[in-house]
Amino acid sequence: RRPPLRRASTPTRGRADSVGGPDRRRGQPLRGPAVREGGTRRTFTNRDRKGSPMLTLRVTDPARRRYRVAALVGLIAGLFSAVVKFGWEVPFPPRTPARNATNPPQELLQQLGVSPETSHTTVGFNGNELPIYSFAVHFGFAVFFALLYCLAAERYPQVKLWQGAAFGLALWFVFHVVAMPAMGTVPAPWDQPLEEHLSEVFGHAIWLWSIEIVRRDLRNRITRQPDPEVPLDEATR
Repeated sequence: RRPPLRRASTPTRGRADSVGGPDRRRGQPLRGPAVREGGTRRTFTNRDRKGSPMLTLRVTDPARRRYRVAALVGLIAGLFSAVVKFGWEVPFPPRTPARNATNPPQELLQQLGVSPETSHTTVGFNGNELPIYSFAVHFGFAVFFALLYCLAAERYPQVKLWQGAAFGLALWFVFHVVAMPAMGTVPAPWDQPLEEHLSEVFGHAIWLWSIEIVRRDLRNRITRQPDPEVPLDEATR
């Protein structure tokens, strides 16, 4: 009996391999974004490239970060920016006189259980009665987010987009469009006057811009270095 015929093997030229790229021909190098790792061929994608802006945040060099300086600068910038926001609201008041009789900080305090008499406590200055607890909430809010912004900027330079204005717009959306309307502290966004939206949108952008101006100037003066993501040989930037 004759032995069964064996089918001759033929080279698989041009056939796609298991990772989706074309197989190489004998004697020719690999083509395309592929390398050999451990004897196997591997094709790289954006997921494989470390530091891809599509997938990861840009992070500064840990040796260049100055968190203590950032905290000090954040405290100063927060106090300064609170006054800036007050000044913005003089020519562009965000609320009508009727709604300003109990402003959002006072309303929030009352929602937390503070009596209306306490939330409307005032102190006198130059013949003017000023709502002290409303001011305390205003300054506390400004200082907290100035500290958060300055500390985050040491690690993630993307926080400083548009010189901080993008961070301010994000805070406006989170609090004035989502959180406070959901809590009943302010009316729903569609029930707020257009003037209120315009005042708060631009006011938050300018508020964070003032924080960034103070942060960058004081940090660079204290450390005598540029921001962590800027190379030291570009210190005059």
